[in-house]
Amino acid sequence: MANDGKKSEEIVRVILKGFQEKHEAYFTRLYDSTTAKGGYVPPQAGDFLGIFQGDAYVIEVKSSEKHNSLVGVPKSYIRASQIVGARLWIRGGGRGLFIFHGLGENVFEVWDSTDVINRVLHAVKLTPARRLVLAKGKKDFETKLLRKLKWL
Repeated sequence: MANDGKKSEEIVRVILKGFQEKHEAYFTRLYDSTTAKGGYVPPQAGDFLGIFQGDAYVIEVKSSEKHNSLVGVPKSYIRASQIVGARLWIRGGGRGLFIFHGLGENVFEVWDSTDVINRVLHAVKLTPARRLVLAKGKKDFETKLLRKLKWL
């Protein structure tokens, strides 16, 4: 079965749901045409929208069986609509995050959307030092993601 990203999106959904049960936060999944049960859904700004500590977030989740870091993924892996959505969200005062799940080694990364936008549009190289979170496994990812959300 080909990787369609749904497994990684579900991991993030469960983590964000648990987070909002413990904190004054709200996150919701935005559905795309593959999950809209046959209905057409136009391109969305990301996979999740959320509010926490007065900040609005758009979160895009990506995964790969071949790559274990977004650093090595071709720029074409990120659709133009995802870049446009993140740019508009940030321009409106929100925060954007790209979450990458390397399925081969079960590694999770969190990147600021601005870094990903600059990579795609301006060929600025992603460097591991700019990564917000690097975690091995679901539990480690959950701990580090939630800690990072509290301090962004």
